[in-house]
Amino acid sequence: MGFFLYSGGNLLLLPLALVYLSPAEIGLWYTFVSLSLLGMLFDLGFSNAITRNVSYAVSGAKTINKEGLTDTEYSGPNYELLVRIIKISRIFYSSLSLLIFILFVSLGSLYVSSVISKDNSLSISLAPWFVYTLATSINLYFGYWKPLLKGFGAIKESQKVRVMDKLTQLLLSAIFLFFGFGVLGIALGFLIGSVSARFLAIYYFNNYDVEFRKNISSWNKKVTYFEDGNKVVARNLLPNTYKQALVSISNFFTLRGMTLLSSYYLGLETSAVLGLLQQMLTTLMQVSNTLFNTYVPLLGSLLTKKATEDARSYLFKAVKIQWLILSLGSLMILFSEPIVQVFNEGIRYFPLHITIIIILIYVLHNNHSLFSTYISINNYFPHSQSFILSTVIIIILQVISLNLFNSIYSLILPLLFVNLVYNNWVWPYKVLARDF
Repeated sequence: MGFFLYSGGNLLLLPLALVYLSPAEIGLWYTFVSLSLLGMLFDLGFSNAITRNVSYAVSGAKTINKEGLTDTEYSGPNYELLVRIIKISRIFYSSLSLLIFILFVSLGSLYVSSVISKDNSLSISLAPWFVYTLATSINLYFGYWKPLLKGFGAIKESQKVRVMDKLTQLLLSAIFLFFGFGVLGIALGFLIGSVSARFLAIYYFNNYDVEFRKNISSWNKKVTYFEDGNKVVARNLLPNTYKQALVSISNFFTLRGMTLLSSYYLGLETSAVLGLLQQMLTTLMQVSNTLFNTYVPLLGSLLTKKATEDARSYLFKAVKIQWLILSLGSLMILFSEPIVQVFNEGIRYFPLHITIIIILIYVLHNNHSLFSTYISINNYFPHSQSFILSTVIIIILQVISLNLFNSIYSLILPLLFVNLVYNNWVWPYKVLARDF
């Protein structure tokens, strides 16, 4: 239940946003969300690396390999390795949060100002953007806590953190919207929800299994931040973190990049419709991947222990559930326009065939991403280069086409056809054929 609240939280806020915000303000909100997600993307896939490698250490891995998994006979968690991963994570995220804050206050503010200035219907300051900037920086500063919990196998606690984050954000955003704060109200809800969730994650970590926490504390006193052992772990951890970063960058610009380009070239009202569809589709993807994401620590443990057939069995079960949810959810989204217009008559969907193309893009992307994630759990990243190359080609084609035709087709057709050529089918095939 907690995951569904987290995944669909913004949809619960959407009716109020449709009532209290204009189409242009909704477009600006989605622009802020996309930029905030871009900031979170700067973790370079490190959160996934933390979850994956913590699960290896909990399963008894003696060290972290640059590629592949170590042969391990389980003899209990490797607490020394766990502590080294935690300390490396703290250094990484504190540095990253400062970098993002500086970039968003400077370059981000210039972009947001240019978007606002192009829409004569908007009379809004940069205050909401600065609040989003602060919230994103705080999210990054404490960014390692949730993946730590997930890597330990504390799935229930990790979901509670998600619920606290989203529930606080929803309640406060709704109150602020009701009292006329507009986009600033949503930004304040995001900030307060982020802070409360991070402190809850720290609480759960400190109160996780007493014996487990005792061993972590013991090793924490023995291991200093900049000793050679940490440098060795970091050198083995960072190469695949870099590859995971390429995947994360690709995923963002392939999908969320459409909102940023739309805001700049097509206007905020078009971005409002595109952002609305993206929000519903993103929620659908998250819900459809719930079972698989729950299995990730288990899959990491099984693959570490060479129980490949058991791991594949869990994978295929998750894939079947994914497609069932995607099929039903896509039909609901396709015919959701009348419901949206009950709350805001100014929102008009794209023609039906365009909406179908956007849904198809998301469904196919989600499917190949799930299979490529399974490959990455094996600590292999053969897909990283093709992901980033496809993204570069897509963006180039989109920008050229937007300058020539200035149409929604300029955004969606390059994305559809470039991924159909390779990524949409290659990575599912390689997993099915055991060719990686």
